[in-house]
Amino acid sequence: MVIGNRHVQAEFERLAKKKRLSHGYLFFGPAGSGKTTFAKEFAYFLEHGSYFEGREEENKTPLIDFRFISPGESGSIGIDESRAVKHFLWQRPVKSLYRTCIIDHAELLTAEAQNALLKITEEPPSYALLILILQDHESLPVTLVSRLHKAYFGLSGVKEVEDWLAGFHGVAREDAVKVSLQTRGSPGLAWKMLFDEKLKGKIADAKKFLHVRPEERKDFLKKLLEDEMFSLPIFLDALVLSTCGEGDIYGKFWHAMLELRGAADGTPLNPRIQLSELWNKT
Repeated sequence: MVIGNRHVQAEFERLAKKKRLSHGYLFFGPAGSGKTTFAKEFAYFLEHGSYFEGREEENKTPLIDFRFISPGESGSIGIDESRAVKHFLWQRPVKSLYRTCIIDHAELLTAEAQNALLKITEEPPSYALLILILQDHESLPVTLVSRLHKAYFGLSGVKEVEDWLAGFHGVAREDAVKVSLQTRGSPGLAWKMLFDEKLKGKIADAKKFLHVRPEERKDFLKKLLEDEMFSLPIFLDALVLSTCGEGDIYGKFWHAMLELRGAADGTPLNPRIQLSELWNKT
């Protein structure tokens, strides 16, 4: 379900109905603003003529003319994925007017993959639709960005997220109000905070991180990083959620944490070093 950024939705629907969509777009904006959700829903709209409004993902009709690409275990998107994009986009659509390919976390494209995509965007077939999703478009080379139309996604209104949580997901109004305020109108973060068990567990760790005594920090960090599934971006999301609305209290730590979260998606970072340095800001 699409939340917020209705002007973007309306414009893309208008272009689709007039068959004036460009070959490529770059969706950018803050984490949790609905970029990926809208991209997927729009692909569904192109193929079925309506948006998917069901609650259960398994009930969604599979798309034929659609491919979704995201970073693999290596943490990057390489040349093989770009070649797969080319192969997919050059096949004629079966049901939709377009062959739609979405690349999530496009800032993690390798240099070779970026060059391959650059060639794809130079002479795309008329039925190709390529959507790259990331937070900051400046993390990609200008040569590639210049060949894509940009669409900015801002955070939704707090009341809109509150109504969505209460009405669509059945969350108690009191909890919906609290979470929508805490996440400052981010539907993605609000949903994760309520339903993502992995993130909920990390929020508990984040709260401990904020209050652990200096003499216990080394052991705390060692235990935290022993988890093979530890993800720095996910932990930082939990840390942001744990301190939302308290930027004045945490001061330099708050700003350093937000800066680190912005860098965590696009650059391999050493969690031990980064989190230790973050403590120095408290």
